[in-house]
Amino acid sequence: MTPERWRDVERLYHEALEREGDARTAFLADACRDDGGLRHEVESLLAYRHKSADFIETPAAEAHPVLAAMIASERSRLQEPAAPGQFIGCVFGGVYEIKELIATGGMGEIYRGFDTRLQRIVAIKTLPAHVSHDPAWRERFRREAQSVSRLNHPHICTLHDVGIEGDVQYLVMEYIEGETLEARLVRGRPPLAAALEYSTQIADALDTAHRAGVVHRDVKPSNVMLTRSGVKVLDFGVARRLLAGSFDVPLTEAARTLTAEGTIVGTPQYMAPEQVEARPVDARTDIFAFGAVAYEMLTGARAFRGDSPVGLISAILKDDPQPIAELAPEVPSLLVRTISRCLAKAPEDRWQTMNDLLFQLRTIAAAAQPFEPPLSPGVRRGRSVERAAWLLLVIASIAGAWVVSGRRGVPGTAPGQATATVRFTIAPPAGETLTSSQDIPLALSPDGRDLVYVAAGADGIRHLWLRALDTDREQVLSATEGANTPFWSPDSQWIGFFADNSLKKVRVSTGIAQTVVSPASTFAGATWSARDVILFPAGTGG
Repeated sequence: MTPERWRDVERLYHEALEREGDARTAFLADACRDDGGLRHEVESLLAYRHKSADFIETPAAEAHPVLAAMIASERSRLQEPAAPGQFIGCVFGGVYEIKELIATGGMGEIYRGFDTRLQRIVAIKTLPAHVSHDPAWRERFRREAQSVSRLNHPHICTLHDVGIEGDVQYLVMEYIEGETLEARLVRGRPPLAAALEYSTQIADALDTAHRAGVVHRDVKPSNVMLTRSGVKVLDFGVARRLLAGSFDVPLTEAARTLTAEGTIVGTPQYMAPEQVEARPVDARTDIFAFGAVAYEMLTGARAFRGDSPVGLISAILKDDPQPIAELAPEVPSLLVRTISRCLAKAPEDRWQTMNDLLFQLRTIAAAAQPFEPPLSPGVRRGRSVERAAWLLLVIASIAGAWVVSGRRGVPGTAPGQATATVRFTIAPPAGETLTSSQDIPLALSPDGRDLVYVAAGADGIRHLWLRALDTDREQVLSATEGANTPFWSPDSQWIGFFADNSLKKVRVSTGIAQTVVSPASTFAGATWSARDVILFPAGTGG
């Protein structure tokens, strides 16, 4: 069966599924006309659909010869020789110089390019040569541009431009330095804190996509890049409109065929059962795929495995993954339950929105805050007059915060009811010196529970230190070398700071730091708004 024949069979099969009884018969008679062989192939697939359970246990070639032919034809089409790297040295749109091929696959070729107007490195994606004239693939490419252009999020790859050079469609995206999560997993599973951080960032990106009405449909490790500033979710090439009106441009016939219910798209290892069975998909489909990715990060093993494509499909539809606790006993039980719920077979048994799942992950991260043992009394002796003056500033700042809190009222107390007075002193850890010059040396968390301050050791290197105000425990945030001028996010989950001529942020629960803006050098401070926008003086380097 040729690829063209297979596409005709697939299209008619899915369209026929939407009809019943006489309406289906009339549709096939009209669509197939005098091509009896085409009608027979479509009708045989429709008849075989009701025996899908038996198919799971039978090799495809034995179960259904037409389906086996379609699989073989599609496999052959995807393996047709292309000409990777054919555009090296070309200039697209009179602006983008193609420097080198950096990745190639069935969905496209990625080149490192140079934007001559803005003088920056960019990534340029083109369709593979063997599908560049296929209307469905060209439509998929166009929809990827539409999907990504509507998503503005630090953990989603940014689209800069789209164009056509001759017969070649291309996307110009931000150039991301790092490695894919897939490559990272080859070296073994990441530490638990890192896996939780990556999971939270992926969920955050997908939550933004879902709110914009876009279901990714192909969440997998190779579509997640790990960078110094956090993860980047890539490749919305098979994304589907979730909400009516999400895209302003009317859908073409190719797009309707591409995204219609009953079309199987995605990567088998991370497909949800409804994808495998070609049933309708929604945001919960991405939640399942996310769960499979998170499972792999936590355990180092894939959630679903099979000796063949048919065996893999069977596992997705019928089997539960090996318990996380058996493969990674150090994973907190709440996180185990959270990921297990993502992998429920029925969509209604999973988390219903990515936003709910994201809230759960952030709650788990906050509960996992590590702190060092209490300081010994001897650490508090022998401080200089300069340090004492600095501590007065700390106490005054905290006292002011508590006064404001007292005026506003404390949750759980009646209006006018007196609240407890809190008095304490703070000294730097043993071997550390509190530091301050022109910068701002400390910041109190918005929830009033934690204090972050700057201290330097004998080597003179400054770090951020975190102090819980209800205990004597404190910890150094090791990824904050050279830090100054800390400030908090409104939810008290992140600390922003300046270091290495950059604006950075570090998550309190994991200690993993990310670069937000570079260059950005200032001692004037910054503020983090409730809308997740960080403002700082641009005239000082930002």
